[in-house]
Amino acid sequence: MPVPLVSSSRLGRQREIVEVVLSHGWDYMRRLLAGGNADEPDLPPPAVLVNILTELGPVYVKLGQLLSTRPDLLPPAYIEALSSLQSTVVPVSPEVAEQQIRQYLPSPPEELFDQLDYRAIAAGSIAQTHRAILKTG
Repeated sequence: MPVPLVSSSRLGRQREIVEVVLSHGWDYMRRLLAGGNADEPDLPPPAVLVNILTELGPVYVKLGQLLSTRPDLLPPAYIEALSSLQSTVVPVSPEVAEQQIRQYLPSPPEELFDQLDYRAIAAGSIAQTHRAILKTG
């Protein structure tokens, strides 16, 4: 039986990335997928690039944060737009936070906490913070 070159989960993620990029209207990807000239890719507008990186998730936000510190690689408009990723990260919704917390805790939150607020009090590119009081104090 032949071994696939790319796993189905990896293909799914690649498809998701392409869908996000296309949904933000980056024409380079459209040209590339249509078999057009992809030798000289045009960067998407700065705000579009920020939106793409934000929607793709924490690793891509970190990449944007790193790029924002490299004026030797990108024009000033991109540095300015990407710099917003240093301080402005939208937290996930309380519903998503609850789902993820329940998924990763060893026991239901009700067994571990007297109080747990699923609304974030702070958010970063990799994690966010919630108020909680353990049953043990």
